[in-house]
This record gives sequence, structure tokens and C-alpha cells, in this order.
Amino acid sequence: MADPRQADRLATTRSRRWLSLRFLSALVPVAVFSLAAWALHRELRVLGPGEIRAAIAAVPLSRLGLAVAATAVSLASVTFYDVLAMRFVGRRMAYRLVAPVSLTATSISNTTGFNALTGGSIRYRFYSRQGVPPLDIYRIIAFCSLTFWLGYALLAGCLLACGRQTLPQALGEAVHWPRLTGLGLLALVALYVTLCWRGKPIGLLRWRLEPPRTAIAALQILVGSLDWLLAAVVFLLLLPRDANIAFDAVLLVFLAAHLAGVASTVPGGLGVFEMTVTYAFGPRLGAATVFATLLAYRLVYYLVPFAAGTIMLAIKELHDRRALLVGVGRAMGPRLAAIAPPFYAAVCTLGGLLLLVSGATPSVEARLRLLLRVLPLPVIEMSSFLASCAGAVLLVLGAGLWRRLDGAYLLALAMLAGGSVFSLLKAFDYEEASVLLVIALLLLPCRRYFYRRASLLSQPFTWPWALAVLLAASGFVWLGLLAHRHVEYSYDLWWRFSLNEHAPRYLRAAAGVAVVLLVAGLRLALRPARPSVQRPTPDDMTAVQHILASAARVDGNLALLGDKSLLFDSDRKSFVMYGVSGRSWIAMGDPVGPAAGVRDVAWSFRELVDRHAGHTVFYEVGTDYLPVYLEMGLSLFKIGEDASVALQGFDLEGSRFKKFRATISRFERDGFRFAVLSPAESETALPELARVSAAWLSNKRSREKGFSLGFFSPDYIRHFPVAVILRGTEIVAFANIWLTGQRQELSVDLMRYVPGVADGLMDALLAHVCLWGREQGYACFSLGMAPLSGLNDQTLAPFWSRMGAQVFRHGEHFYNFQGLRQYKEKFYPEWKPRYLAVSWGLAMPSILLAITTLVSRGPGNAAGGRASSRAS
Repeated sequence: MADPRQADRLATTRSRRWLSLRFLSALVPVAVFSLAAWALHRELRVLGPGEIRAAIAAVPLSRLGLAVAATAVSLASVTFYDVLAMRFVGRRMAYRLVAPVSLTATSISNTTGFNALTGGSIRYRFYSRQGVPPLDIYRIIAFCSLTFWLGYALLAGCLLACGRQTLPQALGEAVHWPRLTGLGLLALVALYVTLCWRGKPIGLLRWRLEPPRTAIAALQILVGSLDWLLAAVVFLLLLPRDANIAFDAVLLVFLAAHLAGVASTVPGGLGVFEMTVTYAFGPRLGAATVFATLLAYRLVYYLVPFAAGTIMLAIKELHDRRALLVGVGRAMGPRLAAIAPPFYAAVCTLGGLLLLVSGATPSVEARLRLLLRVLPLPVIEMSSFLASCAGAVLLVLGAGLWRRLDGAYLLALAMLAGGSVFSLLKAFDYEEASVLLVIALLLLPCRRYFYRRASLLSQPFTWPWALAVLLAASGFVWLGLLAHRHVEYSYDLWWRFSLNEHAPRYLRAAAGVAVVLLVAGLRLALRPARPSVQRPTPDDMTAVQHILASAARVDGNLALLGDKSLLFDSDRKSFVMYGVSGRSWIAMGDPVGPAAGVRDVAWSFRELVDRHAGHTVFYEVGTDYLPVYLEMGLSLFKIGEDASVALQGFDLEGSRFKKFRATISRFERDGFRFAVLSPAESETALPELARVSAAWLSNKRSREKGFSLGFFSPDYIRHFPVAVILRGTEIVAFANIWLTGQRQELSVDLMRYVPGVADGLMDALLAHVCLWGREQGYACFSLGMAPLSGLNDQTLAPFWSRMGAQVFRHGEHFYNFQGLRQYKEKFYPEWKPRYLAVSWGLAMPSILLAITTLVSRGPGNAAGGRASSRAS
């Protein structure tokens, strides 16, 4: 039996050896890179920074453009690696699906190294999502790697076997038996083609490998060779025109340098590739020239495709996870809706400041000289001017973004994109252009947060924002004067156009900024003042009736009283009814109209109040538009609950409503009857209705209320059908009926009766209206709000809620809070919360006093008797 301790020691020894090997294998690339960096430093140590900059500047832009084009063609040829691999495994996949995968895998693996690992993992990730089995994916990865090396073997074998003495002397000493090596590489290619021609599986250890068909193998070798040739062409195009080096020599050095880089296992062969090329061509071309060529090659063939591949990978991952992102977006939507506009307003303002600071300071002259090689001077001058103007416009647009204006959103996108382009054209400020482009990309998918259709310059410009814009413009002027303080001012400065004339360029930009801000300021100053408060006109009342015809709730009928001001949206499809008392601007209920118009008109009301330095209040609002009020920065306070009776279940046959059945039966026996008068019939009955109303008011020792409560007015009553109870032909009780065009809800407003006629008169009237509404197809009947009902008085509840709950419980001396709730409970309603939305919670006492003043129709009646409304 084996000794357990000996087995443990053996396992520990093996583990240590394995860890040592892993450690040593990790040290090899580090050691090779260090050696290559030291050798490269030795070659370049005699060069100064000026020589390197001059060599980089000497690379012709025309050849740089050709190199970029050759890189694009090379990457296009790489896509056929995967096209052929798909054919090899017997799968047909559209080129539009294969090409992005191949480009992404190749561009990333070329830069990071470990092609089979990095490129293979990307291919596995994407192809597995397309339903390709894992075994086929492994075969695709192996096929692509083999294509890469078959092309290398064919080109290197041909060059070495030809025996042409074009290798640089330094590199030729390192390659022994070149002709024999070349013949060996060609023999390997020939062996591979022969195996494919035979078509028999190849046994390798425990594996049986299926070779591709001969046609595929031939295309495989062709594509791999073309890839290597094009990569070498890119390098050749970046060499100086007077290099006079034959292409076969460049290709052979290029292949040898790449082989050294791959063998070193350093990512991308970094340092090793550069050392090999410098060692080969440095004595002939000069180390500075070779180094500049290598930098340009790394940028064109490695970094740019790597950035593009990384972006493609990110886009693909986001696209594949779009369902998750949509879910997260929906979950975060309410929170983002509140913070997105202020955030983008601040970010776009910072983008404008960036453009202004850039316009006020001198540009980098080396970049200007580089730019002048491809652009005429007028384009540079105009771009500098327009970039500063775009910055000034972004400062102004910040206020519009804060207010969620769709026009500000579109203009901000245009200014950010334009500013990015102008930054590149005026001084090749790619850092500045990148920042502006990132801001634009972040803003682009947020269109839904900027939904208000309004003119930017018709909006109020608050003094903090105006002060911020003024300070930014002043800072722009001060910074420019500081940066160009050594230049003496003269009239000629305005008309100097030269690459190195930074001060004149700043002066013209400052003039453009001043014009932009002056035009915006004059437009704001000269806009016509909107009347603060006005009574509705006949056209307004007609528009209200059209809107109410399609409304889902009955509350909007209060607008027909004519005692409140009306604010419409731009299409006159939604409105807010409001009154003003002191500094409190109080909107009665939710805005009325379609959802999109409601958001627009709610914001318009908020801004109207803000323009007059008032307190924004929405009184008795439901839950439908609470996110809108939160977006506007309002605080919510629960003030009670609304009773809604489901008419489908209102049936006098059951035991639940037997008291109402008994009351109605008693009234019918006593000769009372119920009827609903149409608006035309109520017109003729107005004298009788006025008599009943006057008797009711006299008995209550009160006078008419208003605002949130209806009052008797012939102009108001004639808009509605009227429910009446008659004794013979005499009307003894009535209530005007609020209806909705969608038959979703109905209610009553004025409920008046002749005192002393009979007990339970209002019970009978309300029960009859509910039954009539059910017959007419209405879904529910609103009994109105029970004030302070449903407020929480727990210890951790807000102070307002706890205080309201105490008033509800102990305030019967002032108002019949609990009695009203109990009366409405007889109808078995569903209770829905009602809120007060205010812009400043600390002003709550004055706001409540203002509401009381509006409801009582003046301070003198604020403490009168109970009002005649749905809530009493």
C-alpha cells in the first residue's frame, strides 16, 4: 500500500515544478522584450528628439493615405480566412455575419498577440451565438491559423529558395543555409497540398484530422500569401521615396521580423519587430528614418484597426445584450428622466467652455504646420472662427437642455458634431474633438428626455444661467488677452491671416462669440411679454370642450366654471386650469389632454410661474403624472383619497346596497321620481334649479365657493345634463353630471336640494345616478376626495403625513373629515390617493392659505360654511 505522506510530497514537488515552469514561461517574454528594448535603445541613443520629429514629419501624407488604403484592402482579404473556414466545415453563413467576426478577431489579435488565443476566443464567442457547434469552431480556429502560416511559408520559401542576395548584410549573417531553408518551407506547403489532394484523414496521435478539398487548400494558400504581401506593401509605402530598397528585400526582412516577434511571445511582437527592422535597415537608411517608419506602421496597421475592432466588439456585445439593456433602461427610466436633462445641460456647457478656451489660447504650431500640408489656410481660419461660435451657442443651449426642449437637443447635437469637426480642422485638436464626440454620442440616445416642443429663445433665461454665460464669456475674453498680452493691438490685426498669427485668429473668434451672445440676448430682451393671468375667452372655452370630449377623467369639467385661467400647449390639445393667490400659482388637478401634451403644458406652467418668481402648485393630482411632477423638481404631499365606485358591481338586487334599495323604494311610494335632463332641457329648467340652489345655500348659511368646487351659474349648468328628483312636477333636488367622452368615468358636481322635503334625498339621487351611468356604459363613478383620508401616522412617516392624520382623527370640530369618509364608504368604493405637488415645501402654510382663499373666492369667505361639492 502506498505511503500517503510520500504521495503528498510527490504531488507537492510536481506542483512546485509546474509553478516554476509557469513562472519561467512568463519571464521569457519579459526578458525578450527587455533585451529588444535595450538593443533598440542602443541603436537610437545618438538621436535627439528633434531628429525623430523631423523624420516623422518627413513621411508624406500622400503615402500615408496609400498606406491606410492598403491596410483596408489587407483587412478585407483577411475576412476570407473565415469564409474559407466556413466552407471547410460545411457551413454556409452570410458574408455580412462572417466579415465582422473575422475583422474584429484579426485586428485585436494582431495587436495583443497570441493570435490563436485572442482571435480564437472572439471567434468562439460570436460563432457559438450563431449556432455553430464547438467542434466546428475549433476547426475554424485551426484553419485560420494554418492559413496564416501557409501564406508565410510560401512567401518565405520562394524568397529564400530563389537565392537572391537581397538580404541586408546584418540580417543575412543571422540566416544560415537560406536556400535549404526555403526549399524546406516549400516542401511543407507541397506536402499539405498533396495531403489535401489525397483526401484521406490524417492520423495525429489520437486525433484523425480531415483535410480540406484541394480547391479550398489552394485558395487558403493564396489568401494567406495575399495577406502577408499587403502587410509588407503597407510597410514599403511608409518608407522614404529615396530608400531604393527592392520589394523582395523589404518582404524578406518584414517576414523575418514578424517571425522574431511571434517567437518572442511578446504581445504584437512589440520591440522585437522594431529591433529586427532597425538592425536590418538602420545602417542604410538611418535610425531616425527607420524609427519614424515603424511608428507610422504601428499606427496605421495596428492601432487604428485595433481601435476599430474594439469598437466593433463593443457594438456587437451591446447588440447581443439589447434585451437586458432595454430592461435596465426601463427600470432606470424614471430616475434617468429626472437627472438626464440637468446632466447634459452641464456637460454641453462644459463642451462649450472647452471650445472657447481652445479658441482663446494659441494652437500647437507643429500640428498647424502638419495641417497646412493638406488644408488651405482659409479653411483653418474659418474653422477656428466657427469652433468658438459653436462654443458660445452651446453655452446658450445649456438652459434649453435643462428645460427639456427638443430644439435645444437637436442644436446641441449639431454644435457638438460641428465643434468636433472644427477642432480637427482648425489645429488638429484630436483630444478636444474626442471629448466633444463622446458627449454627442452620450446625448444621441436620449432623445425621449427632450420632448418639449418650444422655441429656445421664447423661454425664460434665469439669472443664474445668464450670469454663468456672462462669466464664461468674460473668462474667454480674459484668457485670450492673457495668452496674447505680448501682441500690441492695432486695426491691422483683424485682417492678418497667417499660420502663426494666433492673436488675430482669437480677435475674430471673440467677435463671433460676442455676436452670438448679443443676438441671443436681444432676442430674449425683445420678446413680447406673456400676460401673467387672464380669464378664458369664448375660443378658449370651445377648445376646452373639444379636449374634454376625449378626456378619461371628469376633473377637467371644472374649467367650464370660467373662474380659472387656462394655459394651453402649442397645439391647443391639452390645458392647465389655474388660479393665482399671492405668490402661489395653483393648478387645479392634473393637466387635461393626451399624455404627450400633458408633459409639455405642465412644463410650460412651471416655467410661467418661475418667470414670475412664484410657487408652483398642482392641487388634487392623481398618480398618472407623478413622474412628470418629480421631473419638474416638485415635492409631493398626500392630501387625501378619492372614492371611485365600479359601476359594473353596483347592483341594488344584492344585500350590499339594500339600504339604497330601501330608500329608493320609499321615495317611489311617496310619489318621487328620478329623471335626467339633457343640456337643452336643463336650459328651460334653470329658474327652478336656481330656486333649489338658493334654498340650499340659505339653509347652509353659506355662499358659493369656487376653484375646486362648482358654483351655481347658468353659463356653467347649461353645459351638462342634470339629474333631478321631482315630486310631481316640482324639482326638489338636482345635481349636474360630469361625463367623459371615453365613458370611463362620470361624477356629479353641484348637489342641491330643498331642505325639509325628506330624509335620504341625496342618497336616492346618487344611487339613481350610479344606476343611470351603468346603463349608459360608464365604468366608474367618482364620489370625489375625502380630505386627509389615508394619511400614515407611523413614527417614521413624514411630518406632513403624521400631522394630517392627527387632524383627520381629531379635527371634527372644524370639518367632518371622518363623517365624509364614512358616508362614501356606503358605496364600497376603491380609494385612490390624491396629492399636492409644490415647488417649495417650506412655503406650505402660505400655499394652503392661498388654496383656501381661491376655494372660498376671497379672504372674506375663507371660514364660511361647508361647500357644495363632490367632497362634501
